[in-house]
Amino acid sequence: LAELIRASHEYDLVLMACKMRVLDGLKTTEIIRRELPTQQIPIIGMGTHFNDELASHAHAVGMSNLLSKPLQMKQLQKCLSRHMQPQFLDMDGTG
Repeated sequence: LAELIRASHEYDLVLMACKMRVLDGLKTTEIIRRELPTQQIPIIGMGTHFNDELASHAHAVGMSNLLSKPLQMKQLQKCLSRHMQPQFLDMDGTG
């Protein structure tokens, strides 16, 4: 977390696990948003089970989007296209 905050200008997007052992992704997102209020790094929450309460909490702490695991490529591409500039979306490496 400290590394992310120090080098925040180097990251285009964060994929954040919602459930982690030491510091869960929701609390981590809350800290990032508090420590970097002017940065608008998209933070995409990932998890296996989302309900309305968790989705509401994720939005409240500043997560940009939620993705269910296992990921489907179309779901990931749609999410990335929503949060990234077009030049970063060349997923097949041809452009």
